[in-house]
Amino acid sequence: MKRGHTINNDELSPLDRLTPRQLECLRLVRDGLSAKHVARELGISHRTVEFHLTAAIERLQAGNRLGAVMMLSELENSKAEVETARARQPGPFMLFSDHESNEVDLVEKAPEEGRQSHIPPVGGKVNDLTVAARLKAILTVASVSILVVAGLILTIAGAIHVLSNSS
Repeated sequence: MKRGHTINNDELSPLDRLTPRQLECLRLVRDGLSAKHVARELGISHRTVEFHLTAAIERLQAGNRLGAVMMLSELENSKAEVETARARQPGPFMLFSDHESNEVDLVEKAPEEGRQSHIPPVGGKVNDLTVAARLKAILTVASVSILVVAGLILTIAGAIHVLSNSS
C-alpha cells in the first residue's frame, strides 16, 4: 500500500470491513447464541453486543441479523475454499504430491438432523423432544404454576382473615 493512501470501504472485502469484535459477535450469533448470551460469553454489556451487531449489519449491507449471519457464513466458506485451492497449487519451491492421502479437503459440517444450518436456534440449544414429551412438559409446568398460584391466594386470604379477626 502506498504511503498516504487511504483505504476506501469499496476496496475492502466485506469481511475486512468488520472489526474483530463485530466478527466475534456475529460468529457467536451464528452458533445460536442470543445477544444476551453473547454478552455473557464476551463479558460485555447487552447494549454493546447490540451495537456491534448493528454496525456489522450496516457494514455488510445486510437487511437484518439473519442476513448478516448468512452472509458471514457464505464469505467465510468461500474464503476457506480459495485458501484451500491456493494451498493445493504447487509453488516454485513446493513439492506437489499426487497422493490423495496427503491432500486436505474441507468438509462442511453436517447440520444436526431436522435443523437447517443457516438459521441459528433461538436461545441456544435445539429442542429435540417429541411432541408428546413437549406437551407433557407444558402440562407439568402449567399444573405446578396453578398449584403455586392457588397456594399464594390461600396464604394471602388466610393472612387477611387473621388480620381482620384480630382487629
